[in-house]
Formats: sequence, C-alpha cells, structure tokens
Amino acid sequence: MATVLYWFSGTGNSLYAARKVAAGLDDCELLPMAELSERERVSPDHEIVGLVFPMYFEGLPNLVRSFADKLEINSDQYVFAVATFGGGPSWVAGELKQILKHQLDAVFMVPMPGNYLPLYDIASGKKVKKLLSAAESTLKKITEEIRDRNRSSGSDSLPGKLLYRLFHKKWSRTAPGKDAKFMVTSDCISCGLCASVCPVGNVMIVDGSPQWRHRCEECLACVHWCPERAILISRKTAGQKRYHHPEITSGDICVQNLNRKIKKNNSV
Repeated sequence: MATVLYWFSGTGNSLYAARKVAAGLDDCELLPMAELSERERVSPDHEIVGLVFPMYFEGLPNLVRSFADKLEINSDQYVFAVATFGGGPSWVAGELKQILKHQLDAVFMVPMPGNYLPLYDIASGKKVKKLLSAAESTLKKITEEIRDRNRSSGSDSLPGKLLYRLFHKKWSRTAPGKDAKFMVTSDCISCGLCASVCPVGNVMIVDGSPQWRHRCEECLACVHWCPERAILISRKTAGQKRYHHPEITSGDICVQNLNRKIKKNNSV
C-alpha cells in the first residue's frame, strides 16, 4: 500500500510528525513540498497521499496552499492532512476541502509547542516536554486511523472560521513582506545557516550578513535556528527564547531548501 507524505516545516514540528506517521505506514515516501513547488502540477500515483504542515493563523501556510492547488487527486486515493499547531481554533479542513474540491478524507490536528514570537514567547521547558509527550500519543493514534483509512473532519469550528476570515487572508497577503522587520545583531557569525534552513530561498548572505528577499513564508526557521540568536523580528524578540524540535536537526530542515535543489539540478 504505497504512501507519499508531502511535508513543510520551519522549526521541525511538522517534519517530526511526518516521520512518525511514515514510520507506521508501509512503503512510505517523504517529500518536501518546497522541492516540488516549481512544478505546474503534482500527480502522485500512490494509494495514500498525505500532507503534513503547520497551521498559520487558523489556516494554511502560503506554500502549502500553493502546493495543494497543484495536486491532482483521483477518487481511488485516500487523502489526508496532519496539521501541527501551537493553540487556538482552526479552519484548516475547510480551506483544504475547498482547494481539493472535497477530495479530502481526513484531517488530523496535533498540538505542539508554538513558535510564533511576534505574538508570544516560547513555553517553559516543562510545558514543551508535556506537549511533545502528548504529541507522541496523538501521532500514534493518527497513524492507526490512516492505516485503517478512517475518515475525520478535523477540528474546525465556528470561532476558527470567523478568525480565519478576519485574520488569515490579511496575513497571507502581507506575510511575504514581513521580513522587512527582521534585523541582525552584531552577534552574527556569518555562518549562513539562516539561508540554508529557509525552505523558499528567501535569505541571501551578502558581505557576510543575511538579507531577505521579501518572499517570506514566515516560518521563522531563520530566527529559531540561528545559533547565536542574532536574528530578531523586532527589538522585543531579543530576550525571547528560541525553539526547534529536539529530535530534528538543522540539516533535516535544509533538505527542503529550494535554492539547494535548484543548484543541485543545475550541476547535473
């Protein structure tokens, strides 16, 4: 029963979720969405098709929405989504169903540590461990549901729909340019990791310092993976903690870097 899981992740929560689900399924392939983002259409021939990603402002990240719009699904395939989130209501299922023309069998939500520094600080270490432990159990149950091809409507709610309409479209429109507020402190060591972990190649290193190209996904990978905490979203984030999933490395995240894929293909 061949399965393909398409994933997108900034700080590792969704990649970890994808790996845990994949480990419980037979003949499962993991592919970064960013790697396929330049294609006009994506037509998987697998029996089971999954999308794993974080929820942003009650809905889909821009890259995920664009990717889902490219998917060509047939009625014989079992299609599911797993969305990780830091808290709050959602309208993920509603948005995906509209894009996929209701060819969506199940949506699963997994609470995990939040990382959106413009709105809140990272939770305490004790709370993070508790969330990650609970996520293990949730992901195990989700994998069983997928193996049995069960249907699930997700956890969409009226508050989620209202908040989605109020905030998500504006966020989606303005997200690419929000990197204009990013700044770099003198702690920067010019390691270039910020450019490597950016899934859409939005960060360039110029004269040893990162510069952003205003096509940001606002995944905040560059902020959270910086080893010196030298990248700030605003001055108030200087004292905030950083977060990435403890079992995911920066190298794991770099795999989805779009510029890396383009350079690799051009070198063949």
